[in-house]
Amino acid sequence: MFKQVYIALGTNLGNKKLNIRRATTSIKQIKHIYITKISRFYKTIPEGNPHQPNFINAVVEIKTSLTPIQLLNKLLKVEKNMGRMRKKMAKRSQPRIIDLDILLYESTVHRSRGLIIPHPSMHKRRFALEPLCEIAPTLKHPLLNKPVNELLGKLIILPRNYINSYAITS
Repeated sequence: MFKQVYIALGTNLGNKKLNIRRATTSIKQIKHIYITKISRFYKTIPEGNPHQPNFINAVVEIKTSLTPIQLLNKLLKVEKNMGRMRKKMAKRSQPRIIDLDILLYESTVHRSRGLIIPHPSMHKRRFALEPLCEIAPTLKHPLLNKPVNELLGKLIILPRNYINSYAITS
């Protein structure tokens, strides 16, 4: 049985558009994963460390028969194959060639070492909500029980320096 899952993609090193395309292509090649939608690419200012390059972010919708942990392991392998080096104590606000995060896995709530679904910061991150809202605006957050377009609306009323994002052609 296939599950509907949303994955956030982000990069701020090298050829960013190419990094997102390479990651998407790699995800497509994983057995038991089918990409059904891809958002536009969004250029965003980094949070937490403003002295690093801007990001390109996107979200993909997939159908998969993989479990959340199996999917996480496949995504970590894609990151590693693209040159991302995850360090146990690395600062989260460091530049990266690719970052793949499971935002939502159906209406599943999953908590284990190394994986929390829904993504625990998703509702606070415009760079995740904006592309997600583009492809699934009425999708409900399983814990907050609010559609993503409502969550995004609450972020948009924050000051513009919170995050500056805009869609770019992919």
